[in-house]
Amino acid sequence: MTIKPEPAQTAQQLSEFEEKINAEIKIEPFDWMPDAYRQHLIRQISQHAHSEVIGMQPEGNWI
Repeated sequence: MTIKPEPAQTAQQLSEFEEKINAEIKIEPFDWMPDAYRQHLIRQISQHAHSEVIGMQPEGNWI
């Protein structure tokens, strides 16, 4: 999956994003979010998927 480069993050976008987070509003995949936040989520999703796959393998207990 290739993430298209975004224009520079503006203070207003960051402020609106922080307000959503603080209000516990759900952030959808196509919503604007800081690049570092998106990359962190992708990493967490990848680790979770890996754990799900390895957990089903018999050698999962040895890893």
